[in-house]
Amino acid sequence: MMTYAITIRAANHSGHAIRRLWDDVSEFETTPSMQNLDYAPHITLGIYETVEPDLLCDALDQIFVELPALTLRFNRLNVFDGPSPILWVAPVASETLVLLSRKLHALIDPELCHHHYRPNTWRPHCTLGTDIRPEYADAARDFTRRRVSPFDVIFDRADCVAFLPVKILKSTDLSASSRS
Repeated sequence: MMTYAITIRAANHSGHAIRRLWDDVSEFETTPSMQNLDYAPHITLGIYETVEPDLLCDALDQIFVELPALTLRFNRLNVFDGPSPILWVAPVASETLVLLSRKLHALIDPELCHHHYRPNTWRPHCTLGTDIRPEYADAARDFTRRRVSPFDVIFDRADCVAFLPVKILKSTDLSASSRS
């Protein structure tokens, strides 16, 4: 069974700070999980297994109509704890991100979305590593306690993707939209 998602991604040079963090985190991993995706730094708005991809592609068109590129500031590291911790970097709170999530869930029943991406549980983030070796789990958690100098990333594409491997089913250029 294929899994699908709606994402925004930085298809430009502004994602270099996230890519550097990917490199740092890969030191804790069995394999460099984010680099191996062969997909730009991104934020996932929703993940689905039982929704037809055409419905998601249609939602992409509706959600991102005339939306300009979105600049987000990232300022802290964090971890989703579990048997294998997932390291991530958090953007500063963004009303636009909240609005995008609301639009998605207004178009597609939130009950069909992976529970971590539903309203009131979704935490906007850019994943840094998912394949943490057990012997480095504590060191990886310690890594998330370090200070990060704030940096900005421009998200200039919105995608409907299938994964794994990541395959872009439909993409929308946000940078071509008029800026307000």
